[in-house]
Amino acid sequence: MRYSGAISDADILINLAMVNRLDILKLLFKEIIIPQFVYDIEIKKNAGRYYGLINEAIHKDGRIFKIVDRKKDIYINILTRDIIEDKKMVIGPGESKCAVYVQALRIPKTHLKGSIEKPL
Repeated sequence: MRYSGAISDADILINLAMVNRLDILKLLFKEIIIPQFVYDIEIKKNAGRYYGLINEAIHKDGRIFKIVDRKKDIYINILTRDIIEDKKMVIGPGESKCAVYVQALRIPKTHLKGSIEKPL
């Protein structure tokens, strides 16, 4: 079964890039949303030598990845602003952004974290 989508943190992308299996995500999901913060800060900071591989997968033709900047989307920004403030005190900034998209969009998406998937 292929899921409609997922919200992705940096860890799963880095872990799959390490074993050269980012392609597996296309088999499981139709779309994967990466919050702009996760892309700009967490992936660039933590991916090291795997950054190029991840960046190539994110930007290639036929990709399933979508980088979303909530500040450029008024609708998403309004829905997420209060949730981010609430969550950022208890979880990391990347995880809070992912959790916010799952909660604010109220669609059946999955937050990809580490090497497992877990519904929020």
